[in-house]
Amino acid sequence: MKTVVVESPFEGGTPREVDNVVYLRRCLADCFRRGEAPFASHGLYPGVLDDTVPDERTLGIRAGWAIAHQLDAWAWYLDRGLTRGMIAGFQFSFEVLHLMDAHLLNDTRLFRRFGDANEAQDCDPVLVMREHPVLAQVVVMWSPSLANLWKIGQP
Repeated sequence: MKTVVVESPFEGGTPREVDNVVYLRRCLADCFRRGEAPFASHGLYPGVLDDTVPDERTLGIRAGWAIAHQLDAWAWYLDRGLTRGMIAGFQFSFEVLHLMDAHLLNDTRLFRRFGDANEAQDCDPVLVMREHPVLAQVVVMWSPSLANLWKIGQP
């Protein structure tokens, strides 16, 4: 079974938190339907750590990353947008883990959206980079080969 880090919005302590937790459950269910074993630190650690306390938030993120580097892949669920934590995870996967080239050159199905469907659909990374320039900047900085593959900065 492929192990997958799930990236989705959390935004603890905000009005969006409850809806984001419901969305996370939907993302986890989608991973199970795909035959994956999902891990989502933002579904576990807020029960113990307070996401509104910066030191505790940082501790939770670092703990999640300590586990994430041992898993097979990362999946970013994009229906509800990107948060600072999701962008930090994206950068971490390049900067520290150097996972992205190895995984995404062979598996470009790591960006997902539900849209109106019950099952998430895989997203074209070229379109994702066009929609999310902050992610594209991270790719350009850390992986020129992937930036070229995903046509970042190209018409």
